[in-house]
Amino acid sequence: MRGDMVDDWGSRGARHILIGEAPGPTEDITGIPMAGASGSMLGRYWGPLGLTRPDWYITNVYRWYPGKAGIKKVAVLYGNDDVFT
Repeated sequence: MRGDMVDDWGSRGARHILIGEAPGPTEDITGIPMAGASGSMLGRYWGPLGLTRPDWYITNVYRWYPGKAGIKKVAVLYGNDDVFT
């Protein structure tokens, strides 16, 4: 794991903005937001709409991957602590 900040991606003049909660393990390694499974899923949704990744400005609320313990804390905060049991 890199452990570095995952910075924003895209042009600030983009027509669309996507704000994620926090980077996942793939984003932590690459340093690119939405580079993992969620990014692949979004690509499948954007394609039929004629959109591609450069059409978006992508960022996260949190800049660092919280790790498994941090993800569980976020789930508990939102009342979803049974998600990881």
